[in-house]
Amino acid sequence: MADLTTSWALVSEPGELPVISISFRGAYPAGSEGNATADAMAAFVREVVAEAQPAAVVFDLRALTYTWGDAICGIVWPLRTERGRFRPSCLVADGPTARALRGLTGPKTLLGIAGTMLVETLPEAVTALHVLLEADGG
Repeated sequence: MADLTTSWALVSEPGELPVISISFRGAYPAGSEGNATADAMAAFVREVVAEAQPAAVVFDLRALTYTWGDAICGIVWPLRTERGRFRPSCLVADGPTARALRGLTGPKTLLGIAGTMLVETLPEAVTALHVLLEADGG
């Protein structure tokens, strides 16, 4: 993950279920060249989720240059709970990165199976996740 920088932050308001944003910035190598980067991204997500114990996660990819490669879907595996469900999540991306990710959010892909939505702004993601959490009885 040498070409990527990572960070995370709590993005929910006090009194709300905890929603965190995990940001990846930089260039994601295309195709299978991105596999090691995807593995490192997933490892970072695993560490953050273990530490923060969020109810939901926003993946902020607005500063990520991504063109193609399905290994990036592995970032949602750490969101799988002991009950076999996935914590709610959203991808925030725009421009060419959003266009490239759109095909990975369908029902027959891991991002679709995990229920991950693709949106364009952080506030839109946080709102969507709170709606899901409330509907789930959170």
